[in-house]
Amino acid sequence: MAKKFAKTVEIFLLDDVPSLGNKGEIKKVRWGFFSNFLLPQKLAILASEKLKKEVEEKEKQKIESGEIKKEELAQFIKSLSKEIEFELKANIKGKLYKNLGSKDIMQKIEGQNYIKEIILPKKKIDQIGSHIVTLIFKNNKPKRIRVKITSEK
Repeated sequence: MAKKFAKTVEIFLLDDVPSLGNKGEIKKVRWGFFSNFLLPQKLAILASEKLKKEVEEKEKQKIESGEIKKEELAQFIKSLSKEIEFELKANIKGKLYKNLGSKDIMQKIEGQNYIKEIILPKKKIDQIGSHIVTLIFKNNKPKRIRVKITSEK
């Protein structure tokens, strides 16, 4: 006689799974979904009691450290200059050889831990000059900065 399993099981996600959850979360799913999809792809394991307690403790620590991170974020926003300069190669007409994107700006600012999104005037900046860029921080507050691009000599 076949062994009967519970209809739903609690699992620990080893990786982000779209429409289910993020890495490190504990979720309830149907046994078939776990055994046929998540387990073979090594996306999840069964959640033990010990694992559940560890996840709860990490959540408590995140909440406690959240207050500290808010202060760090506020300091970062204050310290951020209103203008960022790039020196890039361009042709005579002022068109850049390599477009400037949000990743380039993020690297220059060094604020990956604080910035949620960078909104550019177009998809990419492709001209020399000054461009206004909006930064959206993790606390959902926006700040506009000027990106000044000059030609390399």
